[in-house]
Amino acid sequence: MRPGCIRGETADRRNHTFLWRRERIGGRGPVGKTPVVGVKDRASGKVAAEPATDTSSATLTGIVSDTTQPGSTVFTDGDRSYDPLKEMGYLHAKVMHSVGEYVRGPVSTNGIENFWSGLKRTYIGTYHWWSDEHLHRYVDEHAFRYNQRSRHVTDRMRDAAQAMNGRRLPWRELVGA
Repeated sequence: MRPGCIRGETADRRNHTFLWRRERIGGRGPVGKTPVVGVKDRASGKVAAEPATDTSSATLTGIVSDTTQPGSTVFTDGDRSYDPLKEMGYLHAKVMHSVGEYVRGPVSTNGIENFWSGLKRTYIGTYHWWSDEHLHRYVDEHAFRYNQRSRHVTDRMRDAAQAMNGRRLPWRELVGA
């Protein structure tokens, strides 16, 4: 995640999911899947996400420190990789999905889970396959669409066209040839 993309002072929801790699592997668990880590700021409703190399504590807490101000409240699922957050100066609360807990008062990861649901529906229903090389582009596109969902489609298209004006992305540069 680009540092500073979401630096909220309010409660953030953090979570990760796994997306299929080359062959379609259904079911639960990470085998043969690429982890994608994301954050949703509760106050703004903005989401940022990116593929990750792994879901180790160092990776996940590093992403939290890159995107969230110290002292912020951070809500996560029960993954033990997030446990060092309290020692890092965050107010950390988690819900334990493994025992059927999904909401406890204000503590939930439902906002970011909604984003994951849409991302996976986009993968299955529209693209059917994403290469690891370009996965970050698909994830960025979905985060952009999610963050712009309240704007009218013509406003989004106008802004996209204006942002492309005078810019080129040749195929050779895209694929690194």
